[in-house]
Amino acid sequence: MSDMSIVLLPGLGADERLFGPQAAALERVVVPAWIPPRRQETLSEYARRLGETLDVPRQFILGGSSLGGMVASEMTRHIRPEALVLLGSCRDARSLARWTLPCRPLAPWLPARGFRWAGCLAPAVVRLARGMDAPTQRLVVEMFRQADPQFMRWALAAILRWKSSPAGDTPTFQIHGGRDLMIPLCRVRPDRIIPDAGHLLTLTHPDAVNDFLRQVVAKSLS
Repeated sequence: MSDMSIVLLPGLGADERLFGPQAAALERVVVPAWIPPRRQETLSEYARRLGETLDVPRQFILGGSSLGGMVASEMTRHIRPEALVLLGSCRDARSLARWTLPCRPLAPWLPARGFRWAGCLAPAVVRLARGMDAPTQRLVVEMFRQADPQFMRWALAAILRWKSSPAGDTPTFQIHGGRDLMIPLCRVRPDRIIPDAGHLLTLTHPDAVNDFLRQVVAKSLS
């Protein structure tokens, strides 16, 4: 493909397996591990610290899905990727679904043990997602159940408190699902829309996502 690396950050309750189809089809896909968050740390503060830990080559594209895209967007204030890629994500807190608004005052009071119990509900929640076959549903449930409850508590609270930084000058490319319930299509302006995709399009529509990433690499090299 090129010497360009693609650094991708997963969404809440997911890990590097969220980008399995991308790692299998594309060269130099890197999925860094999350670092432990600090108490009451904002997304911007966390993004700065995470950026300091990255060992990336001179040329790289930074992106992510859902939470990962939000963190990646904040990271562009501190590191200089060739481009930012949002895969079912956003760079502005105003893009979150309206139903999250009543939850925001509750963010500081979310108990970590609640996320342990939430693992029992994961199968029912996943079945509400769009475009998932049975193996994909099992994978998403497994990732959710294996996720660190403390990190999930911090991340959800940080998203609900998120005050996004002003947009930088990093070229941004966005692909989005037409049926995303977490970040509704009407609240973002993507470069490409997958009409029947939901929130986890890296797993449900990998060919479209992979083609989009190839195009971003080509544009970044031109």
